[in-house]
Amino acid sequence: MSPVILVTRPWEEGQKFVGELRAAGMDALHAPLFTLTPVPVKPDHLPENVMLIFTSAAAVRFMPDTINQAKAICVGDVTAAAARMAGFDVMAIPGGSAHDILNYCLQHYTPESAPYFYHIRGNDAALALDEAFINAGFKAGRLIVYRADPALSLVPDALEAIRHKAVDAVTIFSARTADEFMKLMQQENLQDCLSNKPFFCISNAVAQSVRLRGAHNVIVAARPTGESMIEALRDYYRL
Repeated sequence: MSPVILVTRPWEEGQKFVGELRAAGMDALHAPLFTLTPVPVKPDHLPENVMLIFTSAAAVRFMPDTINQAKAICVGDVTAAAARMAGFDVMAIPGGSAHDILNYCLQHYTPESAPYFYHIRGNDAALALDEAFINAGFKAGRLIVYRADPALSLVPDALEAIRHKAVDAVTIFSARTADEFMKLMQQENLQDCLSNKPFFCISNAVAQSVRLRGAHNVIVAARPTGESMIEALRDYYRL
C-alpha cells in the first residue's frame, strides 16, 4: 500500500507537488495552509543597473508585467526555473533561504560595484533583504506583490485522515508553514495523531522550526528542492 503524504503548500505549487509524489509511487493529500492573493502595486522607478531578487516562485508569478529587467538572483531550483520561464537571466544561489542570497552578495559585491538589489516578495518574509542590504551599505528596495493568508482550518479530508492516523508523513516547505500547521493541530487537538510520524523538511532552518514545535521524527532533504524532498521520501519508504 502506498504511503499517504500530506502536502501543505499553497494551491498551485501544492497541486504540482501532489502530481510528482503520485508519479513517484506515493499517495498524496493536499491541505494548503496559505492562500496567495496578488497585491495591486505600482513599482518604483528603477535605475538601469538593477538586480531583481526572487525568494519564491509565487513572487515571479505575481510580479507586475511592467518589470522587465533582465537579471535576477533566485534561491532554490523551483524559483530559478520560474524566473527563467519568465524570461530572466537567472543566477541561482545554492541554499534554501534569503540568508544564502545575502551571504553570497556580501561576499561577491562591494557597495561601490553592486547593482541596486530589488527584492520582489510576499507580505511575510523571514528576512527583510532590502533592510539587510541597506544596513550593509548597499542600495536596495522591495516590492510586495502578493499576500499569504493562513488557513483557519485544514480541509476536512485532511483532518479526517489525521484523526484516523491515515497520514504517513507531512511535508513542510517553510518555517511559517511549520508554525501554522502546529497551531492548527493544537486547535483541533490532533498533536498525538502525528507524534511518531516523519516530518520531511526542505532545509535545516525549516527543520529547526518543526523541532521547536514538538516534532521528533524530522528528516531534511539533501538539497532545498522539491525533487530532493521526493528523493528523501522514496528513500525512507524504499520506493
